[in-house]
Amino acid sequence: MDFLLFIVFFIIVAGGIYLLWYLKKKPAQKAGGSAITLVEVTTVVIIIGSIGLAAVSAFLSPPENKEEILLSVIAEERLDGLVTSLTMYRFDILSIPSEEDGLEGLLVNKVGDSTWRGPYVLQREDLTDPWGRPFQYRHVNGRYEILSLGADNEIGGNGENRDLLRKE
Repeated sequence: MDFLLFIVFFIIVAGGIYLLWYLKKKPAQKAGGSAITLVEVTTVVIIIGSIGLAAVSAFLSPPENKEEILLSVIAEERLDGLVTSLTMYRFDILSIPSEEDGLEGLLVNKVGDSTWRGPYVLQREDLTDPWGRPFQYRHVNGRYEILSLGADNEIGGNGENRDLLRKE
């Protein structure tokens, strides 16, 4: 949005400079005539007014909820990190954590297996979505599903409220 405002400002300034150059360049009319016609002035005023209106409307438009968008991106990144962690866990243990162990099995050796080389996540926060709720983990027939219900913590939704799912 800042780039758009810069472009609009640049166009307005360039238009003003061109108008001044044009007015200086145009030869003066004979006595009784004007140097600038009414049509020229009206055209310039309409163009500059339209550009100004576009700039003001862009500047005054309601801002998007950037914080919620950022939280959705963080949730996506954490889910992708958990998929990577589960893949590394599977290479070491030859299975994924049980539903009882949950994603906590990536942080603590709950199986007591000597091939466990974790922790597979750096901190406990990686096991929760950005809204502070633990990711839902399901272990079904040797495959996993990791789910976050989004900002509203309800099934379905759009934007920041959409459900985020990773499954194998």
